[in-house]
Amino acid sequence: MALAGLSADEALLQRTKGRAATELLWQVCQIPDFRKVSADQHLKLLSEIHAEIEGGGRLRDDWLAARIEKLANAEGDFDTISSRIAHIRTWTYLSNRAQWVENAAYWQARTRAIEDELSDALHEKLTQRFVDRRTSVLLKKLRDQAPVLAGVTDDGDVIVEGQFVGRLIGFEFAVDPRARGQDAKRMRGAAERALAPILAARAAALANSPESELKLSEDGVIWWRSSPVAELRKGPALMRPEVVVRGLDAISPNLRGRVADRLGAYAAARIETPLAELIALKRAVDATDEGGLSGQARGIAFRLVENFGAMSRTQFGDELKQLPPDDRAKLRNLGVRFGEYTLHMPTLLKPAAARLMAMLWALSAGKSPGDLQMPKPGLVSFAVTQDVPHAFLYALGYRPSGDRAVRIDMLERLAQQIRTARNSPDAREGFTATSQMMSLVGCSGEEFESILRSLGYRKQTIKRQIAAPAPAQSAPAPDAAPEEAQMPAEAAPTEEAAPVDAVESAPEATAGEQEAAPIEAVEAVEAPVEAITAPVDAAPVDAAPVDATTSAPAEIEVTVWRMAPRRPPQPKRPPKRDDRDAAQAAPQHREARGERAPRRDRDQNRDQHRDQNRHQERAGGKKPFRKNADAAPRQYSSAPRRERGPDPNSPFAVLAALKANMNGEPKAE
Repeated sequence: MALAGLSADEALLQRTKGRAATELLWQVCQIPDFRKVSADQHLKLLSEIHAEIEGGGRLRDDWLAARIEKLANAEGDFDTISSRIAHIRTWTYLSNRAQWVENAAYWQARTRAIEDELSDALHEKLTQRFVDRRTSVLLKKLRDQAPVLAGVTDDGDVIVEGQFVGRLIGFEFAVDPRARGQDAKRMRGAAERALAPILAARAAALANSPESELKLSEDGVIWWRSSPVAELRKGPALMRPEVVVRGLDAISPNLRGRVADRLGAYAAARIETPLAELIALKRAVDATDEGGLSGQARGIAFRLVENFGAMSRTQFGDELKQLPPDDRAKLRNLGVRFGEYTLHMPTLLKPAAARLMAMLWALSAGKSPGDLQMPKPGLVSFAVTQDVPHAFLYALGYRPSGDRAVRIDMLERLAQQIRTARNSPDAREGFTATSQMMSLVGCSGEEFESILRSLGYRKQTIKRQIAAPAPAQSAPAPDAAPEEAQMPAEAAPTEEAAPVDAVESAPEATAGEQEAAPIEAVEAVEAPVEAITAPVDAAPVDAAPVDATTSAPAEIEVTVWRMAPRRPPQPKRPPKRDDRDAAQAAPQHREARGERAPRRDRDQNRDQHRDQNRHQERAGGKKPFRKNADAAPRQYSSAPRRERGPDPNSPFAVLAALKANMNGEPKAE
């Protein structure tokens, strides 16, 4: 149609000669008519464009600016802005024909910016027109006190009198965010009036809902029909959180109580089913019957319940060693396991129970369960940082061990393998870490070493001696027995005789022991050719057989782990005091403790006494001064002791007296 219209211009036809000119005219005719004003207006625009670009010309910047810049105006009504958007789209199309425009990149960006500005203004005009119409309809209904027709879609959209006013999330209404100020308040009032019967019907359905329609998420939120209706918060006890229902202010108190009871019963069922053993342990602690737990066992069980079913064994000290066997058996019957490193309950290590315990710990600690970094189900260990609370890891069923948190049951299995390796005969200097140990905790290298260090082990490198391998024979001797018969008993392949446990517990370095043998040792044991080719009867019968496989043992370095020695507790040092106070208080403390004075004090006292004695001798020739002169002379242990008579109550003394009388000796007094 555009080509037919432009062909009516005789001057244009005269200028269009040849294939290139005809092709250019056909390309100009393909420019879309975005304006939709009239056919004549579109043909006039195409003729102006063709006149500018024919003969190799281009659209100049001043020519384009005069037609484009007047469209950069976002003022006006809805129809005006729509018309400007249609006009600018034509120039956007032309700016993308780089061979027709002088500065194509600039005009592409400029036309796109004008079109975006006009589109935003048009959106505002549409929103205002829609909100004004919606507000006017709702205000008319509210003013006339007429019944308002409302409904809620499956997605939660609230429709009042055919107008969208917001969304219903559970029992909470969220007004349309496009409405602001007084319009938002009016729409909320209209929606609350219209939603009153709908909320009552939804509350009744929730109060009678089956368990399949409810769901408790890991962040402590209860969902009903894909909508959050309640959340768990810290309650009076660890396993009794409080259920807070959202948005029930608009319904009657009766329905509100029914909904709260239904959600409370659902939350209790979701908690009691996976945590049945922990709840049974709590009941045993609270029981007052005589056949229950003793005081010591009750204390252990109480601490275990308060710490969500898992605690480090070191926190009990010697309390577990003093626990009687009967009480230990009662705790085992209640599901408690006494591990080497932890006291735990195996049923709480399942993924569902562990995540529920972590959520309850977060509620009791005043934290949001949604902020916790939960590991993926089934992981035996995962990397942790120093800021992760250890109580959270124990509630989750993991024990902090070095750079990782290891699941408690897998850590106990690792401890059992380590104990087996330490009891082996070749583990006197320490045990070697095996791949089976690493597979239990799901890590290796430095992370596995950090786990062993947290368990109290330290590694060291030792040297072990191994025997060099036997050299291969070059050729069998004539008339020799089969190869199996010549092989010594130690080297014979006896795969059936090697136990599986011994193979698995062997160090990984064993595979490389034979390669570590020096080449010189192998060459030294090779027999010369003459000895091999010598006849059999050449050797004397009485000669001792020569062991050709004997060689010097080789040494290899092996990394072993052994328990680090525990340091005894150091006595507390007395607080530091001033030197003058210490000098004044030292004699009194030493006298109270019955200790001797320091050597310096003794020398000072001796010099003082010697000076006093000399002074008295010069003055009057008196008796030398002596400390405590009036006291009795000192008794030394070398002085003769006073003889005591025989003990009258001793039969041996009586027998000795009778013998003395018979021999005519004087009777002892």
